[in-house]
Amino acid sequence: GSGLEIDGDACFDRHFKLAVALSGAGEGDATWLCSGVERKASLARRRDIDALDEAGHPLKDATFVIVDLETTGGRTADSGITEIGAVKVRGGQTIGEFRTFVNPGMPIPPFITVLTGITEMDVVHAPSTGEAISSFLEFSGFENNEAPILVAHNAGFDVSFLKQACEQNGYHWPRPMILDKIGRAHV
Repeated sequence: GSGLEIDGDACFDRHFKLAVALSGAGEGDATWLCSGVERKASLARRRDIDALDEAGHPLKDATFVIVDLETTGGRTADSGITEIGAVKVRGGQTIGEFRTFVNPGMPIPPFITVLTGITEMDVVHAPSTGEAISSFLEFSGFENNEAPILVAHNAGFDVSFLKQACEQNGYHWPRPMILDKIGRAHV
């Protein structure tokens, strides 16, 4: 085998660590584990935290939706979502968890299966992209005027796939405030 150990709860573990650190307005490193792949990245820099406070979003009062996607490839033009994992956090407390495999409607390349541990068998009976994005939007609270802050590692990648899924399935992308673990806070 590939030597990868797949732990579905690992996504939630790493999301919780990040959310608690952010809610406590701390700095540091977070280890992200999802589908057996470990990534390390710096949490928000102090200036990113200050920018959120100045924008009227004190971190202790903010709701965060920390999201991670797995996909069939690196470009939205020829790839699809295979998994969405998210945790909703407010005041350092988990208030919701979301995880679903997604049937991307296309084959999963073998190298992606090795990288993520996600197989065709995992997604064959999974919700379609449209069903999964609808459930994610409902979970996130973007459409319910909750105005959560979306947090992701390399947010541009995940957001591009989320936007595409919305566009292709007739949903409006809510344009949340986004905090990128490797970038800066932006709207």
